[in-house]
Formats: sequence, C-alpha cells, structure tokens
Amino acid sequence: MIVFPVALVRDDGSFAVYATETAFVGPGGIQHPAEAWRHWSAEDWASLCPGWTPLPLIDEKPVEEGKRAEALPMDQWTVDADSVRVAYRLIALPPAEIEAAKPPVPQAVTNFQARAVLLAAGLFDRVNDALLALPANATARQAWEYANELTRTGTLVNSMAETLGFTAAQLDDLFRQAATIEA
Repeated sequence: MIVFPVALVRDDGSFAVYATETAFVGPGGIQHPAEAWRHWSAEDWASLCPGWTPLPLIDEKPVEEGKRAEALPMDQWTVDADSVRVAYRLIALPPAEIEAAKPPVPQAVTNFQARAVLLAAGLFDRVNDALLALPANATARQAWEYANELTRTGTLVNSMAETLGFTAAQLDDLFRQAATIEA
C-alpha cells in the first residue's frame, strides 16, 4: 500500500511528488487513474509504468533554535533506492523574530516551579542563601518560604533579580521555563 506523500521516481533519477491519490500521466503519455495508487501491485507498476518506481517521500524538517528550515529545490533532494528525502537549509532568524516566536511571559509561577527552574539553572543555592540571610520577619523571606506563587512583577522576584544581576530578558526566560515544569 502506498502512503502519501509519495515520489514517483523515473530510471533517470527525476521524479514527481504527489501529495494525494490523483490521476497521473505515465510513460508514453498514457493517462492513469487515481485508483492506480491504491490498487496497483509492484508488478503492475513494473508493467504499466516501466522504469518508474513509487517511493516514500521523507520530509523531516531540521529544528534548531533561532533558525528556520527552508526546503531546497527538488533537484537538490536525495533519491535513494528506498526513498526520496527533502533537503533543507537552516536560515538564522533576526533577533526580533526570535523574540516574537517565544511564548508569552507568564505573570506568575508556583513556588515549586520557581524553585525547580532555579535548581535546573544552578541558581537555587544563591537565591536561597540570599533570602535565608534576611531576618526571619522580612517579607521577602516569608514570601520565599510560604507564598503559593511568585509573580513576575513582584517585589521579591525583581529585587532578587537585581541582586543577582539578571536582565529582564533572563528573568522572562526563567519564568517561561518555570511555567513548563509540572509537579
């Protein structure tokens, strides 16, 4: 059974891509019905379209942070004995586009999420030590120990960020990462 998309490859290495079951013109200009894709066996292909082989089209876009994948022209794709692979090039995105693609900064994260992201980033001990050095009755220390959630615009978060030299963008990224952590 043929799975779409498929590449119909000729002996000379040229090919055509079909996204769905559709009629096509075979060797000698012979029109073949859309049902051929569903009903023909390998022997039917060999006898009715000699020198033509339907092969799976492998379309795996590379993913790299800060870049987008752009498909290369078909003449640069790879034709193997068992498949045709789409070729891509990675293009660096401008900083504004990278920033626009990021998810919005959450307004708040749970205390657990904040602690977990700080642990993952290797920052937990610095933050914890700084807050535990405050007097026990300090609001910031009480918030660190007992608040259910920490807000992005809150005094505790921003004073700690300033103390530790975090930029607003770094803090935003920590909040984005924290929001993805589940207990």
